[in-house]
Amino acid sequence: VEGAALASPRTMVVTPEGDVYVALSTSLYKIDIHTHRILHIAGKGGNEQAERDSPGEVLPPASGDAKGIILSSPRGLALSPDGKYLYIADTEANRILRVDRKTYTIATLAGTGERGDDRSGKGHRPGIAKSADGDALTSKLSRPHALVIDRDGTIYLTDSFANRIRMIR
Repeated sequence: VEGAALASPRTMVVTPEGDVYVALSTSLYKIDIHTHRILHIAGKGGNEQAERDSPGEVLPPASGDAKGIILSSPRGLALSPDGKYLYIADTEANRILRVDRKTYTIATLAGTGERGDDRSGKGHRPGIAKSADGDALTSKLSRPHALVIDRDGTIYLTDSFANRIRMIR
């Protein structure tokens, strides 16, 4: 898209159709290659204060219209094998989100929003992190970053401050 500027892009993913989803610090955009337009998809967008306010703040579970939620420095994007869903590693909010690509509704898939490490600065070493395993929605993540989804739909994520790779089935 000629002449378009996206402030502080964090990560992106390309769809099978060739469109590009780009995560910025507080929002998600779709670059439509057919219309050469940039569409606002998720996050309150343009609210840089949201990024500064939300690290450490436990955000409520996301549900409903994707544009109405706060994104906090998302650093991972992935598509489901069938292309129906877009997954977001909402890094500073310590959660994984799922966006329906047709309706642009959003839901929390994993993470309570509460950071899982012990915040002492020692949580970055193996054996020290206090992240909780178990049910995806009740798990405590510590700054999830990368997302990869295999052909069966299993989601793998890097839980960076917990020093773990997690799996969601």
